[in-house]
Amino acid sequence: MPMPAPLYNARLHIKWPKHGEKLVLVRTPASLRAIELAAMNFVRRSPHSFTGVTTSDSAPSRLNLLRATVRRAAVDGEDYDMTAYSGDDLRALVEHASQNSIPRFDVDLGVPPPQPIPAVGLVGSSV
Repeated sequence: MPMPAPLYNARLHIKWPKHGEKLVLVRTPASLRAIELAAMNFVRRSPHSFTGVTTSDSAPSRLNLLRATVRRAAVDGEDYDMTAYSGDDLRALVEHASQNSIPRFDVDLGVPPPQPIPAVGLVGSSV
């Protein structure tokens, strides 16, 4: 039976355009996906902790459109741009933190652009 992933403390700085920012402490596995999921879970549970959130903004159908993206990480006073990071495992980064430091991840929320619909060739009919 596989061992569950170890959990780490992390500070999430969640930025939601038009609704402000929140700093949240979470306990999560050290992976990019887990951190993004933790941010989305917070937003889904507490959308009204942000400013100017309407009933429409907090509807599940609207919240499910949002995507979380880790943009930066800060560990022991060093900032890391995460936009080019193509992996998922962040254990080396998180375990690099000193015992008195909790890593911070800047997470942006947004709605991804719609995917283009592939063009389907129309076949002309002959009469």
